[in-house]
Amino acid sequence: MNSVSLQAPNSSLHFERRFCNALNACFIFNLFDDAVANMLCLETYYHGTSPNGYHLIMKNGADPAFGGKESGESGLHKALKMEKTTDRLSAFNCEKRFFVFGPKCPLFLKRFQPRVYAIGGSTGENWRDGFLLEKIIRVVVSIIEGFCSPILKFRFLQSKTTHFQVDDTFRGCNPKNIVPGIHYTEEVISKDKIGLHGSLKVGFDGHLRERISKNRKQFALGLVQLVAAVALIGLFVFGAIHSITFAKALCIYTVVKGTFIAGRFFIPLVQELPCYKKRVGVA
Repeated sequence: MNSVSLQAPNSSLHFERRFCNALNACFIFNLFDDAVANMLCLETYYHGTSPNGYHLIMKNGADPAFGGKESGESGLHKALKMEKTTDRLSAFNCEKRFFVFGPKCPLFLKRFQPRVYAIGGSTGENWRDGFLLEKIIRVVVSIIEGFCSPILKFRFLQSKTTHFQVDDTFRGCNPKNIVPGIHYTEEVISKDKIGLHGSLKVGFDGHLRERISKNRKQFALGLVQLVAAVALIGLFVFGAIHSITFAKALCIYTVVKGTFIAGRFFIPLVQELPCYKKRVGVA
């Protein structure tokens, strides 16, 4: 893996932001996160990457200069020595480009595909030639890492998205159908635009009232999402108080989700450990 220059330990780990991102494993917090962004009339761009890529983006922001290397879909293609079978930019021509799934991308795709990229990126980084059993273990580890890498949500004012270019090479099952909402940028994206922190940081810049008046449907959607999140919390509390069975099921659900949240918080931080840096050749 290419050597990457990192900042001093703990200088920019942003534990509170990482914890908020990890909490998106919980449906209610994810709903609340989206509600805030919509009520502030922001545009959200999704990106999936390996825990190592996530860690670097959280520290330094999204840098297109790393596109096309050992992380992401391109890293998987290089690891498996796959021949070029498509003209899709994100697959074989992603050097110095950072790809995201934008607001106009189909909901299922922008929620699901970044996770696929996270698993693919982890596989590309972990892949080594070796025995079959070793390869299987590396794939299993990569799948776990991919699921434990939080999906990045970048928040922007609509007027600040002109640097995104449309990727018209990304197609669905039918090669003739161009999938809308796939974008890339060749500019660095600040880490201050990520997640709930990004919403609060960016959302109060500019003319909020004017944005709301121009995007009433989006504001209304955010309001509905906020009410739904609060209602779900109330429903769970009410159910737990009045039903022992429901309370037990809620406890099991909390433990499972807590495990996911812990994994998505701690596993990317492993990239900061000296033993990991030595393994991947980081100074």
